[in-house]
Amino acid sequence: LSITAAVSVFIFAGTLGEHFLKTPDTVIPIRIMSVCLPISALTSCIKGYFNAYRKVVFAAAADLAERIIRSGATAFLIEFMVIKGRMTVFSAISLSILAGETAVFIFLVSVMHLIEEKGNKGRTDVSFMRFIKLALPITLNSYITVALSSANEALLPITLKQYGNSTETALSQYGMFEAIIIPGIYFPSVILSALSAILIPEISMARGACNSCKVKAIIEKTLRQTVWYSIFSINIMLVCGDEIGTVLSGENNVFAGEMIKLLAFVIPFIYLEIILESIIRATGMQKFSSLNYIAEYMIRISVLLICVPMMGFYGIIISYYSSNIISNISRLIMIMKKTGFAFRPFEVIFMPIMSAVTAWQISSALCRIIPYKAASDIFYIISSGLIYYGILSGINHWCRNTGIRSEIRP
Repeated sequence: LSITAAVSVFIFAGTLGEHFLKTPDTVIPIRIMSVCLPISALTSCIKGYFNAYRKVVFAAAADLAERIIRSGATAFLIEFMVIKGRMTVFSAISLSILAGETAVFIFLVSVMHLIEEKGNKGRTDVSFMRFIKLALPITLNSYITVALSSANEALLPITLKQYGNSTETALSQYGMFEAIIIPGIYFPSVILSALSAILIPEISMARGACNSCKVKAIIEKTLRQTVWYSIFSINIMLVCGDEIGTVLSGENNVFAGEMIKLLAFVIPFIYLEIILESIIRATGMQKFSSLNYIAEYMIRISVLLICVPMMGFYGIIISYYSSNIISNISRLIMIMKKTGFAFRPFEVIFMPIMSAVTAWQISSALCRIIPYKAASDIFYIISSGLIYYGILSGINHWCRNTGIRSEIRP
């Protein structure tokens, strides 16, 4: 199927680019993206193979490698090719995606022999047509997401130019956003990506056994841990945002650090999306997932078109906040309705925030004894993380002993 789709897209790339998108510069990128389709399909199958054996470390490593390679390729091509007029920004994005997909495919194939197959090999009782019927909503969801995401990314440099930036400045800021700011924000979520991969089979098995209590317990524990991890990630971004921007850009880039700090508070919603989408798919709400993704990107694109020409880069920040907050609140409400899961603000929000603030204050006081800033930042992250975890563990232990909650674990 992927080869058929790839050949069709490659053949009709001219029609899609010149007549449908009205942009001849997109013809070559469309053909490059068509090559990605079979590779991406095979990569997804191999990831599913690893997840089936619960070897999520390989899938997580692949996701990490893909983000690093894609970000590095995007930054390199924009810096040395796009800005100098040797390549369009669309081609740069397409080539970076192809590089990431190819590298991940090679990596996963090379480590497949490490899986020791157990049990008898059998045949599935699901027919091909039944498989197509089950897979079609997920497939359409993926295509819609890719299309809207590509449209959103293509509009970024265009709207930045409308704000009054020169072509070089607009492309430079776009490259910084795609290759430095977003990867910096998403980097800690690799752990959650691995967790989300095993959520689908775990929740599906619990639902198949009609064990609604287990479904609620899995959802509650996963959401709680995701929020706790997200809040600690906010701490890292706020404290080390400037250093992260410098490391990723290779120079003292104040702008990148400021943008990372501004986007830090949307991290819980970005990370929750990874987990909530897995829960939604496991509970059979693929249609809602597709519609919600459409609404999310329509909000993001609408805010982008309105705010960026008036406010510049800060309009991009607003678009991310608005789309992520609205879409993930919608996801959470649907999950609560579908599963009967009761959201507990004290455990999920208030308790980790108070624990984090306390840990940050104690760590800040301890850091004053260290004269070197680099060593101080490292000490701050480690000490605040340990104190944060210790406070949460202490509160949970107290809750269990007093009977407030029978099972709360960090």
